[in-house]
Amino acid sequence: MGIRDIRYQGAIIKDHKILLIRHQELQTGRTYWLFPGGGMEPGETEEECVIREMKEETNLEVKVGSLLLNEQPALNDPAYGIIKNYKTYLCEPLSGEASAGFEPETGASEVYIIVEIRWFDLKDDKAWGTIIVDDPLIYLPLQLIRKKLGYFSGPEMNAKEVIKFITKMESRGIQIWIDGGWGIDAQLGNQTRLHGDLDIFVQEKDVFNLRALLNTDGYKEIKLEIARPHNFVFGDEFGHEIDVHVFVISAEQKIIYGPVENGDIYTISLLDGFGIINGRKVRCISPEWMVKFHVGYKLRESDYKDIPALCKKFGISLPDEYIR
Repeated sequence: MGIRDIRYQGAIIKDHKILLIRHQELQTGRTYWLFPGGGMEPGETEEECVIREMKEETNLEVKVGSLLLNEQPALNDPAYGIIKNYKTYLCEPLSGEASAGFEPETGASEVYIIVEIRWFDLKDDKAWGTIIVDDPLIYLPLQLIRKKLGYFSGPEMNAKEVIKFITKMESRGIQIWIDGGWGIDAQLGNQTRLHGDLDIFVQEKDVFNLRALLNTDGYKEIKLEIARPHNFVFGDEFGHEIDVHVFVISAEQKIIYGPVENGDIYTISLLDGFGIINGRKVRCISPEWMVKFHVGYKLRESDYKDIPALCKKFGISLPDEYIR
């Protein structure tokens, strides 16, 4: 029996495509895609483990390269609490024909079987299909690998940068509420996709100190052509962006966003949300208001993923415009 608390995986890449395997649970019939891999046998090195697992599960002989990912399981991962890390290595196929292999360990083979293997195009994530796009447990690692290997070069505000920013602001007495994609993922309890920026809400009384601290950290105000006193963007040389939304709490305990005459006035419950990023509790815009803020415009594909997931978790009625 292998050592199962770390799963050693292979990102087998050939002609700009990556090989995934599809498991089927024998009891439920549920299927899902993942990287080939498994636990280390006694006496094996990590490289030897990956080579063996790739042969068993894909019938390919591979050369193991660099470590691409070393990630903890997400909170919604069925393996959470069992596996403490996924270590994914870049692999080059040397010989053999890719085909569905087998799970030699009796305990595992009684739970699931490998029913399919398939190459997925790293250059075109739109061709992956909903079975990949709608499953954050494989979609996010795939996107992280695309970014590592240069297939995705856009700016990214990753979890580490988000927590670094929140921690510094709060250590200076500045409360931050997270909005946007990160706010949704925080309340879902796991990251579902890459995020190009961080949307935040902050009180007007804290804006001067916020600006000063961002300048100290190498951030400068950008996108000046669309900046307003209650909404502006800061960015740094590494492509990190923070989209700032400024509000005031009135004497009547209402949230006022922008000039009063604009009519953007909300109940204090706007600030009731909480979520988790990298194991840290963070303040968020409440899920009910998140949903309200994501209607009335041309919806993006990310909206069609985010809002139904948020509604399902918190028992919120899905807006009609999301039904398709």
